[in-house]
Amino acid sequence: MMASIRIPGKAKATMDKTEWLLSMAIDAFGSRPITEVTAPVILDCLRRVEAKGNYETARRLRSKIGAVSRPYWHRCWLHHVHVEASKPRLRDG
Repeated sequence: MMASIRIPGKAKATMDKTEWLLSMAIDAFGSRPITEVTAPVILDCLRRVEAKGNYETARRLRSKIGAVSRPYWHRCWLHHVHVEASKPRLRDG
């Protein structure tokens, strides 16, 4: 997950903050592949952060998790659209 957020030109402080936020997610997700990270898993991670009273951190973490996982889900959606478009359609008789 960390490799996908390394962007040249970003300030060191920005990268450090992003790594810090995503380290909370990595601790919660463990070594699961992104395909096994479901909404309840993400929600549990965010609730752990909120339980400490860190509501703003939880909001920022939710945003970062979405930014990291969005490209994967977009590729899944594109694959689904391509597969559905290639299926033969039956004509109404």
